[in-house]
Amino acid sequence: MKRSLLGILLTVLSALAQTHTYQVTDLGVLPAQQDSIALGINASGTVVGRSGSRAFVYTNCQMYDLGLLPGGSSAIANAINNQSVVAGQAVGPDSLTHAVSWQDNSIHLLQPGNTYQSQAVAISSPGKIVGYEFNGLFAFGTA
Repeated sequence: MKRSLLGILLTVLSALAQTHTYQVTDLGVLPAQQDSIALGINASGTVVGRSGSRAFVYTNCQMYDLGLLPGGSSAIANAINNQSVVAGQAVGPDSLTHAVSWQDNSIHLLQPGNTYQSQAVAISSPGKIVGYEFNGLFAFGTA
C-alpha cells in the first residue's frame, strides 16, 4: 500500500512540475538615450516603460517615444491596458511630477490645475487609472 501511494504521489508531483520556457527580448533604447527599463505589459505583448528620460511604448519590435507635457522635461510610462491606454507620470514646465495618460498619440494631464505632485501607477481594462498624490507632507491614494 505504501508503494502504491508513493507512486501516485510521484506521478502527481511530476505532472505539476511542468517546464516553462521564457524569451528575453532586447528592447533597445530611444534615440539620444542611454538606457531603458520595461515597467508594464498588456495581454497582446505591448510593453511600456522609460528610455533615459522619455516614456516609451514597444510594439511590433519597435520602440516609440510617447512624448512629453508641453514645456516638460521627462516622462515614465508605468502601465498599459488592452485598449493601449498608457498610465504614467511626466515632469511639467513647473518642474513637478504629474500623473498623465497617453491615448491616440497624445498625452493627457490627469487632474489639471492640481499643485500636488502625482503619479499614475496602474490602469484597468476599462481604463480606470490609480496612483497617488503627494503634497509635501502626506501621500494620498487616488483613482
